[in-house]
Amino acid sequence: MPGGPVVRPYRPEDEGEVLRVWNGALAADPIGAALWRTKVLLDPNFDPATCLVAEADGAARGFLLALARRVPYFNDGLDPESAWITAFGVEPGWQGRGLGARCSTRRWPGCGRTGGRAWRSRPTCRTTSPPAPTSRPTAPASPSWSGAASASSRGRSACAPR
Repeated sequence: MPGGPVVRPYRPEDEGEVLRVWNGALAADPIGAALWRTKVLLDPNFDPATCLVAEADGAARGFLLALARRVPYFNDGLDPESAWITAFGVEPGWQGRGLGARCSTRRWPGCGRTGGRAWRSRPTCRTTSPPAPTSRPTAPASPSWSGAASASSRGRSACAPR
């Protein structure tokens, strides 16, 4: 694609490509179309503008799924100052090229770095290649749906909601 990768909002026709990237980048936590539709697309908080797709060479190469509450969550209400990154991934062959950073620094109305909102997440990572030794503890890996993810610059981490 001339001018490099483009980061844009999710479109319905992206489903197959986003699932391909998810399953390649987050191999320890694969997702199928039925689960994607149930847990993501049918979530009343889902907004295509906060599900970003990084596209290059005519295909999705990365994605970032974020949510800002549109529906109150029990006693927590809407929590209008927060947004959550619930999942992200970059196709293994495209990792290290800045696509994840481009998605995570993208600005859009009412979420993330605009509108006064702060990103919130509970990192849970699965390492896909050996990380460099570190003195910091790592979070335990878990495949359940309750948090968000981050990536390590020392070892490639494939992260998904826990």
